Amino acid sequence: MGPATAGIRMKLVANLLLGVNMEAIAEAVSLGEHLELNRDLLLDVLPKTAVIAPAFLGKITKIKAGDYSPQFPLHLMSKDMSLVHGAAKESGAELPAAEVTELMFENAVAKNGDLDLSAITPYVLSSHRTK
Repeated sequence: MGPATAGIRMKLVANLLLGVNMEAIAEAVSLGEHLELNRDLLLDVLPKTAVIAPAFLGKITKIKAGDYSPQFPLHLMSKDMSLVHGAAKESGAELPAAEVTELMFENAVAKNGDLDLSAITPYVLSSHRTK
């Protein structure tokens, strides 16, 4: 990747995409449920669209099954989003979607940070239901 720490910085860039995309999937599922789409059908169709990266296919399966056993825990995603925020601030990058995602993961960790990062989905659903 280049000079010292370049690999670490690249990992932050990749994990930014992981976090923001997982949170976006959670919001898409929330919207689908609020629009009264059949949940099972919604979660069957999403993985067949061009906008779902292969890395998220297993996460959608976990969401559908309600299986949030950890593969990559929420607390680690939250930590990474915090590191992204720090790197952005230090470098002068403005990342508004990352800021919101960081907050969402931080709040979800307070509920149960040991669950898989896909557990952001029921967190998003429950936070919208309590408003």
